[in-house]
Amino acid sequence: MALKLRRIGPQAYILPAMVYVSILTIFPSIYLFYISAFNFSLYSGGPSTFAGLGNYISALTDPGFQQSVGLTLGYSAFVTVVEIALGLGVALILNRPGKLISTVRTSMMIPLVMTPFLILMMWRYLTEPDLGPLTYLLSTITGNRSVTFFASVPEVYISMMVIDVWQWLPFVITILLAGLSSIPRAPLEAADIDGATGMKKLRYVTLPLLKSTFAIVLLFRLIDSFKDFEIIYLFTGGGPGTATNFLSWNIFETGLGIVENIGLSSAYAVMFLILTIAISWPLMYWMYRLRK
Repeated sequence: MALKLRRIGPQAYILPAMVYVSILTIFPSIYLFYISAFNFSLYSGGPSTFAGLGNYISALTDPGFQQSVGLTLGYSAFVTVVEIALGLGVALILNRPGKLISTVRTSMMIPLVMTPFLILMMWRYLTEPDLGPLTYLLSTITGNRSVTFFASVPEVYISMMVIDVWQWLPFVITILLAGLSSIPRAPLEAADIDGATGMKKLRYVTLPLLKSTFAIVLLFRLIDSFKDFEIIYLFTGGGPGTATNFLSWNIFETGLGIVENIGLSSAYAVMFLILTIAISWPLMYWMYRLRK
């Protein structure tokens, strides 16, 4: 039996994973490129027409698509920076022994084990106009009986950012805590001998040694925030106006919403994929250089 197992090539052991990835990733991606060359609607049932690169030209010249790209990049970059800054501060506070610290670390995992739908429904209840506890609290404090969280700018961005930070800040803290615990003690002890203050040790020792950890957090959170869809679907519907018309929502509305053009929506999705790869590859190369 052992001899038969040794005769099996190492590629055979990863064959199930390759089949799984091919079925759920490669084949759908190829089909996505294929249907992006046609114009057709799922609702009308009419014949599809070949468009070639026409959908891509329409995407690049469409002001609405350009706006959605800018909104997605701006929001994702801002919320990622905020989460990394807050996560670093909390991680530095929690990077010490103690029973209370251990309890706080454990309690931070609650948002990570909750399903995203449950989190969003909880926040929808909290921010419900006239009935939500947060709405009532702010109305009582400010004296404004028409408090809204998603009806105007910049309140809608602040509300979305607060929900995103509450959900994903524990993830950032956990990764940064792992990075802090892996820092060797020798450089910190040498800085203490040289008389370095806490801020100087943070700037010249801790932060440089956390570069690879920052790269991991930046990659995961930046790419993941690109895909924000559920919060737009449940809270804003792309509004107010087009303030939250992010790429994910624009793709949905183009294919299954008002426009009803699956081909054009697929072209938007392909452009979204290219944008994601163009941002993730430099980050992955930076991670590779840091590890080298």
